Amino acid sequence: FAVNGQTFAANWKVNENAPQDDKKRLTSKSYADALAARLRGKDADIKAAGVQEKETAAPLPFNLVRLQQTMNLQQKMTAARTLEITQQLREKYKAITYNRSDCSYLSDEQFNDAPQVLEALQGISDFCILIFVITSYYHRK
Repeated sequence: FAVNGQTFAANWKVNENAPQDDKKRLTSKSYADALAARLRGKDADIKAAGVQEKETAAPLPFNLVRLQQTMNLQQKMTAARTLEITQQLREKYKAITYNRSDCSYLSDEQFNDAPQVLEALQGISDFCILIFVITSYYHRK
């Protein structure tokens, strides 16, 4: 549907006389097609409107495989290069824990430290792209 150039989704309430199942769903394609043809281009009355707020959980932090996939898709970085960077982050900078873990969850301490760790790593040129991608994901334990 469209009103003043704004499109929106709407639900049509099935008439009592329309062919329907026990869940009030239309069961006849020919009835639906004929109804659509008859109503096309006609004005309609909006009887009720509402907005539902929905929450979507942030994604879990990366495990190595998902990080490699994301870096490849977004930055065309090879899995080997992503692994090499995570190895440096772990061994040289002590910035991350074991990078080959399949676990995507952080301890409370790691979660609380994440913003400061990521901010500190942004200044190291080798990690700029990687850290940029990761920063959008660290909001969930």
